[in-house]
Amino acid sequence: MERQQLDPLTEMVENKKKKRKSVLKIVLGIIGSLLAVIAIAGFFIYQNGNITGKWENPSLAAELRQIGIHQFQSGVDEFQINPEEFVGKSGLVLEIKDNKAVATLYASFNKESLLDSYNQMIENAYNEFLRETEQETEQEAEQYGLSKEAFLKQSFGDNYEAQMKALFPTPEQFEREFDDMMAKQMADNHGQYDRVSGKFSAVYFEGEVSPFTHSITVTKINSSSDVTSSGIDLKPGDVMIYHHSGDTLTFIGGEQYPFKIKN
Repeated sequence: MERQQLDPLTEMVENKKKKRKSVLKIVLGIIGSLLAVIAIAGFFIYQNGNITGKWENPSLAAELRQIGIHQFQSGVDEFQINPEEFVGKSGLVLEIKDNKAVATLYASFNKESLLDSYNQMIENAYNEFLRETEQETEQEAEQYGLSKEAFLKQSFGDNYEAQMKALFPTPEQFEREFDDMMAKQMADNHGQYDRVSGKFSAVYFEGEVSPFTHSITVTKINSSSDVTSSGIDLKPGDVMIYHHSGDTLTFIGGEQYPFKIKN
């Protein structure tokens, strides 16, 4: 018996694969935008004695997460994922140790949420195919004197549902594709990606701290395209002036973004 349902099924699978690719492209766009926006926010501390420790900006972190959520909401209508669940925390950490400063940009994605949505997409696609071909399947089955169930089993195998779904990349393959994409993107940004946690980060700049003058002199800058696309002309030799009071660290020109010591 010819498997006459295979052509429309294959076409549907290919369309869903394209949707998967579009979701991954959206994720790439979010990464680039977050790094650029974080870089802009980090520049406030340039335009804006002892501060040893890790400092982070709670207000900035919340704003950055909302930016990522807003960007992800466009273009993922069929890939049903909740941006609030997928987009994790984002921010800028300033670590001071031995009068050395390192500013690190970071963000994270919830891969479990992504994989749940991918599995649901496959399930929806399978049900969609059955609905769209129901009349044709019943007619074909009747010609052979079979029930619809028996016809599907003869066309695709006893476990026809699994056979149909097997045409899609497995969740493991999709996760590997996602991880490989993230790892490459972060390598291009001189950063790192943790496949287990879904967190990605990149050093924005390094500098020398002067407790006497309450300043940080930039010694090294991340020159990757996503970071430099922010349009910020931060360069080695630039000086940032800070004010330290208790657990709060502010920079001249960026008082609206106070940093808090991380516990």
